[in-house]
Parts: sequence; structure tokens; C-alpha cells
Amino acid sequence: MGGGDTAIEEALYLSKVAKKVYVIHRRDTFKASQILQDRLMAEPKIEVIWNTILTEIKGDGKTVEGVSFENTETGKTGEIPVEGVFIFIGYEPNSQLIPPEVQMNERGYLITDDKCETNVPGVFAAGDLRQKFANQIVVAAADGCIAALAAAYYVEIQKAKNHFS
Repeated sequence: MGGGDTAIEEALYLSKVAKKVYVIHRRDTFKASQILQDRLMAEPKIEVIWNTILTEIKGDGKTVEGVSFENTETGKTGEIPVEGVFIFIGYEPNSQLIPPEVQMNERGYLITDDKCETNVPGVFAAGDLRQKFANQIVVAAADGCIAALAAAYYVEIQKAKNHFS
């Protein structure tokens, strides 16, 4: 599910390990970069299903057995037998609890430096809450490590300042 860069990148990756990949998108065009779209359309293992939404993921509670869908233009419904579902329909940062003085971009992602520190000293951000090039689990894990190390260093500096003042 999805039509942005992340959805297309993941579909291309899955096409290397799966027999068949369906990309189901609610519109008739992708938001993904043109180069990714071109690669996707050239991949014979990938079938794009346009103007369609999922209505149900079918399974026994332990495994996925298929999906039900509806075409948003015609109302036609159907089912596809599949063994997995990956939903990549965008990210919305969960930044409601962040104090207003912390600088964010127009979409609500926190702006940080290379140590994951925000404009407010002692406030760090990691993972998909932070503005960055890619939202991937490996990047979020790296952010967590960087932020933890930077926060520990920050705390040690503050302790030293308080000790010598």
C-alpha cells in the first residue's frame, strides 16, 4: 500500500525476494520520484493496482491469507490471495507532546543537529520524529544510539558545570 518513495523502494526490494508483489495505490499517480517509478514499472514481478483501497486483511489471526479491496472510481470489489501486507502510506510525526519552543518543520518533524539535539539544550530527538532524509528502522536505531550518547555527554557536562560552580 502506498505511492511515495518509501512504498516504491520497499516494493522494489520485495520483488527481489517474492514471486509477486502488488502495489495498491488509492490514486492514479504516484508521489514517488520519477526514477523510482520507472524502476517499479520495469519490474515484471510487480503489478500496480491503481485507484484502489484495502478494505480488509484476511487471515487466521496468525498469518495473512489475502486482502479485500475496492476501486475508488468504479466501486468494484475483489480479493487477492497474498501472504503478507506492507503499508507505506506516509508518516505523521507524533510530536503533540513536544514543547512549543522546540523547532519543528512545517510537517511537525523536529529539527536537530548531527547529535540529534534540538534547538532547546538537553532536548534530543530520534527516529521518525526527527527531520531527516530517510525514515527506516536502521536509521531510527542509529538515531537512538546517537541521541543516547549525546544526551549522556550533555548530562556529564552539566554535572561538571554544577560541580565547579
